[in-house]
Amino acid sequence: MATKTFDVIGDVQKHIKSRMRGSSFESNVIDKTDEILQRRIRQNSEQGKQITGASMPPLGSGYAQRKQQLTGSSRPDLRYGFDDSNKPKDHALDMLYSQSSKSGNDYNIGYGFRSSADNEGKSADQYMLENQRGAGERRGPRKWFPEEEISRTPGVQSLTSTVSRLIEQQISKGTVTKTITLG
Repeated sequence: MATKTFDVIGDVQKHIKSRMRGSSFESNVIDKTDEILQRRIRQNSEQGKQITGASMPPLGSGYAQRKQQLTGSSRPDLRYGFDDSNKPKDHALDMLYSQSSKSGNDYNIGYGFRSSADNEGKSADQYMLENQRGAGERRGPRKWFPEEEISRTPGVQSLTSTVSRLIEQQISKGTVTKTITLG
């Protein structure tokens, strides 16, 4: 009796690779991931929360008073500074943009901020990076974007689960079949 081996694992791997190469993967997973992350960043800022789910640290007392006088709120959020006339500038998140790229099977989504305006000599990109890292006189970082070091926090885990479901749905579309003919 002749035996024949079947590469079922190889067939499944081919199926997954083909699903990831399709243009629908980019629109159904990458674009939706970007939308989900941008929405989460904005919601968290409005609620004074970090991407981790924790509250943002309080503002320094001087900055909180100035912000209260000028905007009517001293809530820690991601509002982008003040200009020389003490008028509040645009909300940094209104300047948020994303750009995705692909290299092989690796997809990347990068974020930046459109702004040539200065906040004490800083661009919106610099301001947001300082929020993320906790630089300056602030009382700790305001994590608005997921990073490896905070990947186990509830807020980032929730985001990871949502994206994992998107990927699973995309990859599970279609079937992998193997026809065996005997005899």
